[in-house]
Amino acid sequence: MAEMAFQFRLQRVLEYREMEEKWAKDHFLEKQAARFEAESELNEIDKARRTYLVMGAADLTQRRELELRLQKLDDNERAQRLLIYTLQEEEEDARAIWLDKRQDKSIMEKLRERAHEEFKAILEKREQNALDEFATQRRIAA
Repeated sequence: MAEMAFQFRLQRVLEYREMEEKWAKDHFLEKQAARFEAESELNEIDKARRTYLVMGAADLTQRRELELRLQKLDDNERAQRLLIYTLQEEEEDARAIWLDKRQDKSIMEKLRERAHEEFKAILEKREQNALDEFATQRRIAA
């Protein structure tokens, strides 16, 4: 008796779900990297502020220049914090989508496993029937 090969009838759906999950994960990782980069820029702004404050100002002109630089850094910091907040929201949305796609893929994998177990059970039953038939034929022949 020729051995049958298992074929999952929803294999293409499973493969597509795997691709969707990968795309969603990649998108999430891109959003996360963008947030990390924005946070790094925020740290650079803070570092620049500390540098300016350590340098100080010797006279009134330098003091005014320092105040302008610090004001510009404050504006940049506010803009950067807003950007980080937006990126965090986008990252959370991308993560939720990724987890949803991962769950969809997991469901398809479980269906495949179940179908494979059913396939193995059918093969085992056929094999047992063939062995029973063979034993019956031997008894009749004896």
